[in-house]
Amino acid sequence: MALGFRWWAVWLTILGAPMALLVTVLYVIPEWDKSVLTSSFHFYVVSGTTMSALLSCAFVTGLVRSMRETRLLFLGMAFMWIAGIFSVHGLATPGHIHADFHKEVAVSSWLSIFGAGIFVALSVIALPARIESLAHRYGTFLFGGLALGLGSYIGVSMASPSWLDWAPTDERLVQLAMTALTLGLLGFSAVRYYQAYLFARLPSQWAMACLMVLLMEVQLSMTFGKFWLISWWLYHGLYAAGFVILFGAWILEARRAGSVRVIADALSMRDAVAQLNHGYSQPIA
Repeated sequence: MALGFRWWAVWLTILGAPMALLVTVLYVIPEWDKSVLTSSFHFYVVSGTTMSALLSCAFVTGLVRSMRETRLLFLGMAFMWIAGIFSVHGLATPGHIHADFHKEVAVSSWLSIFGAGIFVALSVIALPARIESLAHRYGTFLFGGLALGLGSYIGVSMASPSWLDWAPTDERLVQLAMTALTLGLLGFSAVRYYQAYLFARLPSQWAMACLMVLLMEVQLSMTFGKFWLISWWLYHGLYAAGFVILFGAWILEARRAGSVRVIADALSMRDAVAQLNHGYSQPIA
């Protein structure tokens, strides 16, 4: 059953509003792009955002077979990555734990979305059988290793805030290259989750497609927004909005089915979608 005009009108409005705001404050009415909020607000709101990511990670990986299903494994690692890396962006806010600004603030922003794009893309592709088998067998160790690495990243960043001052994240060419790669990864993942939604029409699949779009907008706001102005604050709000949509869809689906297992089932349909894409003729698909 095709999605109707009203469906697309509502969701294009919701998902397109952040980009409309970004374009407006940057190019149409630039005087609207003002400095708002404070560093203290940044310190606490980012902490809240990262806690949301940690909760979502714990939710996914806590599901039965999450460490044995590679899609859920990489999805959980994506959320863990966002939470761990982006937490440094908040913790290193000047005037709180550290008195001065250091590059770890900017580096953590770029790394959080780029790494998440890689892990989410891994969750929607058909990996070679050998790699799939290794991930299936050692999923718990992979996730534990990531957690250890993220803990080390946070610890080193707090103990030695200047350790990333060499990173070229302020070079425009580097920023644009990372933006192009990240948008490609997230866009590909959005298409795959949308295909899964068309196949089964489960809310968690649509939520993942929407989350990918919002993460793409996070990247654009990060790339073109101006430090401490509305265009820069926008991507912080988009991070939070993405997880609100995700949690809302998961709660709705779990309540409707009476079990959280349905979410794992919905997010584990890569093989079915892959068969429709590659194993059958177009008329059958």
